[in-house]
Amino acid sequence: KRLMNHLKSFNGLRALSRHFVKLDPVLQSAYEMAAPITLTGDFEIEVEFSTTTASDYNMLFSGSNSLPYITVKGGKFRYNFSGENASNIAVSDGKLNKAKLIRIGSTVSLYINGVFDSSSTDSTSLTFVNIGKWFGGTLYFDGIIANAKFTDKSGASDVVTTFKLDNSPAANDYTYST
Repeated sequence: KRLMNHLKSFNGLRALSRHFVKLDPVLQSAYEMAAPITLTGDFEIEVEFSTTTASDYNMLFSGSNSLPYITVKGGKFRYNFSGENASNIAVSDGKLNKAKLIRIGSTVSLYINGVFDSSSTDSTSLTFVNIGKWFGGTLYFDGIIANAKFTDKSGASDVVTTFKLDNSPAANDYTYST
């Protein structure tokens, strides 16, 4: 109680909120964005996730057709905009991992848990519509997805889209389905 009173008196203290959701491929649980996110220039994509499934495609994000997609396969974080690139750092360890893709110009840099992993060259325009499944509905994520964030840096100011994922049937920015 004394600690709570002390925290209440601390000016500027703000509660941090994190949003975690468990997705189950057997139930085919996934999200469809209310409006697609299209990235044409510089961007950042950030997501926290946890999975122990190393062999299957664990689809984090996908478009409305076969490309683009971001997934975990073979224990590695992978992205495919116009050619597949895989991380060097294993991520199917059951721990909460954070992946961040940053594109500046045509250079795409991948960071895993804050550590630079690799880079590739790709300037393809990207449109994402699904969280937790591939466009065809055959590949689903098995594990936890948290704090998904897309930042479009191609305009005069950054446009940030975040998702507070939960298992409600509908929200302002996505539809949850099983």
